[in-house]
Amino acid sequence: MSQFSTAAVTPDMLEPDQRQAIEHLMLLDEEAESFTFQTFSDRKPGGRDPLARVIHGALLDNWHQLVDLNRQGAGVFVTVNETNGEGRKTGDITRIRALFQEDDGQGEPLPLEPHIVIQSSPGKHHRYLLVDGLDLDEFEPLQRVLVETYGSDPAAKDRARVLRLAGFFHQKREPHMVCIVEHSSALPYSRDAILQALPMPRNQGPEDRATTATTDGPDPEKITRLIHEVMTGENYHDALNRLAASYARRGIPEPDIVAALQAMMLSHRTDGNADRWQARYDDIPRAVRSAVKKYGPQKDARPEQGLQAVSARDLIGKDFAPLQWNVHDILPAGTMLLFGKPKKGKSFLTLMIAISLAAGRPVFGKATSGRPVLYLGLEDSERRAQRRLKGCANALGIAPNEFGDKLHISTSAKRIDNGLIDELHHWMKAHPDTGLIVIDMLKKVTGDEDSRKSLYSQQSLVGDALTAFCHRYPGLSILVVHHSRKAESDDPFDLVSGTTGLSGSYDSLAAISDVTGTRTFHITGRDIESADIPLLMSERGMYTLQPVTAEEQRTQGMSETRRAVYDAVPRGQAYKRADIIAGCKLDEGVVDQHLLRLIRDGLVKKTARGMYQKTGKRWFDEPVGNLAGFL
Repeated sequence: MSQFSTAAVTPDMLEPDQRQAIEHLMLLDEEAESFTFQTFSDRKPGGRDPLARVIHGALLDNWHQLVDLNRQGAGVFVTVNETNGEGRKTGDITRIRALFQEDDGQGEPLPLEPHIVIQSSPGKHHRYLLVDGLDLDEFEPLQRVLVETYGSDPAAKDRARVLRLAGFFHQKREPHMVCIVEHSSALPYSRDAILQALPMPRNQGPEDRATTATTDGPDPEKITRLIHEVMTGENYHDALNRLAASYARRGIPEPDIVAALQAMMLSHRTDGNADRWQARYDDIPRAVRSAVKKYGPQKDARPEQGLQAVSARDLIGKDFAPLQWNVHDILPAGTMLLFGKPKKGKSFLTLMIAISLAAGRPVFGKATSGRPVLYLGLEDSERRAQRRLKGCANALGIAPNEFGDKLHISTSAKRIDNGLIDELHHWMKAHPDTGLIVIDMLKKVTGDEDSRKSLYSQQSLVGDALTAFCHRYPGLSILVVHHSRKAESDDPFDLVSGTTGLSGSYDSLAAISDVTGTRTFHITGRDIESADIPLLMSERGMYTLQPVTAEEQRTQGMSETRRAVYDAVPRGQAYKRADIIAGCKLDEGVVDQHLLRLIRDGLVKKTARGMYQKTGKRWFDEPVGNLAGFL
């Protein structure tokens, strides 16, 4: 947690904290590639503000400009809600990210736990409630509740509001750094949770304005206006979605909504531009299907189970079937999300695992089930897939006749929301012995993003659907490839691009990263032991899939002198410095120099004064275990 500086500083001494600014924006919207920033003079000048700017784009692309303005005396702000990248007026807001409380020290505790708390100056805080699925016209009435009931700044009621960006300095008096004091990784609140916690006056609720006293549908005047927008407006997609959502929220069945909207459009049909009218009329089923999925009555993904207690004695004595593996200790049955930064070789690694598994060859020294594989290479053409397949097989030294009939590749597939699960069911019915399905990449099978619904719920639905499908076929593994974020972290599993809704919906996670200083394949999961597997590249630039220790990885390319010193240090017991010098037959000054570097690199440790030994163990030397887990 950063603290406010109270020392007197001059403007040119200010050093904004880029890490905090990045973290603030990631917490607000980790999928956004750009934001709308605003600067104002903190000490208001007379007349036109010379430091007022509206800046659109990525933080790092505009970092130097924002720092320069901050040093000149400008406060740096970010538009809380998503804009169209063209301005920051009310009409430029395209999605509600959060409600917020601007607390000058007199505010009341919020009814919900805030996701982000920013200290804007001593004693003053901004508290964010991230929200999923809130309509644009629902923002102001809810924000008014925060003002009137919870003491938020009365001026903080419009959806285009900007709040101070963490990491920059507040300079109305003495400079103080705006900083993050609390944050939560919890999912955004649903629309229903927000409406329940912040009930709006009945004469102010958007749904009251949008609907009549009857139960048949929304207000006819609003319907007429939205129909007109659908038929003549440029942003017909938004109007059509709002029409569909207004019915879906009332629990009306999907076929009835489609029929009602089609009838309304038929009643407003004109002679002008028949092709456009027909295209928009034909788009109604798609809009309704999406609206019902997002706003209609939700069915539980899994049947609810009542309380089923078991005594500790019985639980301890219970026998469970062994875990099933397709690559022992690495790839269990169930879903696994593999992520890494672009150009880290994710696709090559998954294809090489698929080839090895289909051929029954070991992967990193671990036994494989030898079951058939379905590989969805959705970023490839067949020509590119052929080239990759040949290259990976050659690098592994596996002949095509070892896997040719057991590895099937497709460069196309439907999306999750448009029939992929049905396609996979048909595949499993025709090929019930399939052990692995690879989906490369996740973004190729996800549906269109909904600007009103955050990625938390969208991504969790995708993972839940794949996991529910996978669990219907005992022994099946699904490996899904995804990109990681551009941010840095000491924990590779913090880097998955998306949300906790994404990573939490898979049975296990895998990552390719360089956070340990060497390229490593990390694995963790609910029922498996975590592992960090060092990766080595061959001279051809391909992963070897051979068992290798981090120690062996780091000693590649070692000079002959350092290798001699390293080889003279034993494993499992400590040697005296004099014995090491005698063993490598080098000058003691040279030995001391290389011992220090080996200690720095983590390859050797000093156990006592003048005593040294090697570090590390080979993870693949652990026993393979009970192979009964293979089908």
